[in-house]
Amino acid sequence: MGKRKKRPEACGYCGQPATTRDHVPPRCVFPSPRPSDLITVPACGSCNNLTSEDEEYFLNVLLSHRHADGVPAAEQLRAERISLQRTPRRLKIARTMLSSMDLIEIRTAAGLYVGHRHRLSLDLPRLERAVCKIVRGLYYHEYREAAPPDRVTRTVMDPVDRQIAHPMVQHVLVNGRGRKVGEDVFDYRILRSADTPGIAFCAMLFLGRVLVLTWLMRSETAPPLGG
Repeated sequence: MGKRKKRPEACGYCGQPATTRDHVPPRCVFPSPRPSDLITVPACGSCNNLTSEDEEYFLNVLLSHRHADGVPAAEQLRAERISLQRTPRRLKIARTMLSSMDLIEIRTAAGLYVGHRHRLSLDLPRLERAVCKIVRGLYYHEYREAAPPDRVTRTVMDPVDRQIAHPMVQHVLVNGRGRKVGEDVFDYRILRSADTPGIAFCAMLFLGRVLVLTWLMRSETAPPLGG
């Protein structure tokens, strides 16, 4: 009797047969030498490549974040990217980001003017697509099943103190599944709903300082995080 053929793994995003492994978060987030314990999930070729430009954009957003200033991992990533070949795709994304910068006044809590700084106007749909794929990948990694295809994310980048202090956020930070990957590069906690399959909340810390809070949910509405 012949051996049974091993059934191919299902894609962690869409459920179709997987042909490759996808890094979660994208490998480009980690400076060299990359850790040996990067998270990967099975993926079909289409899902693996679907958001590559969005992931490039997301990394540029992280590196331009004010909290990333002076972070060794961020400085190394910037240096590595300067030395990389300037592909048309990277140049296009860089030009788009530069064109979305505006100059804003900086004032103290008392209203005293202290100068100006540049602020990046985020391309929210592009940011959301990149974050949604990361959270879906983490969901599969932790729970070994793909989130339903109708799930979307609602993301809060750089949350204020009252959002971080929200009881639900604190519950996830204490009880969620997750771990650190790399030295001050990526840390996450994810917790799915006990009542509704495919609903989850995820807190991710990039570069040791840039906090991203995300709902994986049915629709574009989610409970407010502290108003």
